[in-house]
Amino acid sequence: PADASKPPPPLSLRQLFRYADTTDRLFVTLGAVIAAVTGFSWNLLTIAFGDVVDVFVDYERALNANHTSNATQSEFLSEVYFFSAALFCLWVVNSVCNYLIMVLFPLAAINQIRKIKTLYFASLLKQDIAWYDTKSASGDFASRVTADLKRIEDGMNEKLGLAIYNAATAVIAIATAFIYGWKLTLIIISLLPFLAFGTSIMNKVQATFARKEVESYAAAGSVAEEVISGIRTVLAFGGQQKESSRYESHLVPAMRSGVRRNFMTGLG
Repeated sequence: PADASKPPPPLSLRQLFRYADTTDRLFVTLGAVIAAVTGFSWNLLTIAFGDVVDVFVDYERALNANHTSNATQSEFLSEVYFFSAALFCLWVVNSVCNYLIMVLFPLAAINQIRKIKTLYFASLLKQDIAWYDTKSASGDFASRVTADLKRIEDGMNEKLGLAIYNAATAVIAIATAFIYGWKLTLIIISLLPFLAFGTSIMNKVQATFARKEVESYAAAGSVAEEVISGIRTVLAFGGQQKESSRYESHLVPAMRSGVRRNFMTGLG
């Protein structure tokens, strides 16, 4: 009763992947390793690009100092060729890894969503008729399972890989920043608690609006199923306008929640 109105607690990663088989776990593990490698290679790209800039700056200084010997020019070209080849190789590795992230995580997610849909449908078939009567107010199974499973899939697919990639990039970038300039890094890191606090509040607000949006669309889907299943009765009593207004009354809150959620996303 009192607890029924509360949203369910968020799932942990272990609970999210509880229907994963050996192949799914292999895909997720490989994807996580590749995402971490991609984050590392992105930082190497930044370092290599900085080294290329240093080579040009040093060569320009040598020209200004009238040190334009063949040895200086040959050394400059050799360093440019080396770093250009390194940048190209790192770009290839980064591109291949990004492709694998976009393939491995969605494959594992699709397979698990298929299992969850099968188990959900089997569970519905096992319920007594009385259970459906008590759930008539929220009998929007088809629309609700579609919306909820889409959210579950979003938590398993390439977004998870991108989260691992961003985390690895951030950790390695901070370590690199300490190596190249620890004083400036300390000043910047002092702002991270404020950014983390603001991000956590924004995520909670977005989650609240997303939940309200899903609930409103689910209620609208329930109305649509009810009207379509009894379309002859609706037409016989001329209730088209009334049912249309009832359907729209659920769409308006969904639209408002979606606009607010996207507004908060844009603010972030």
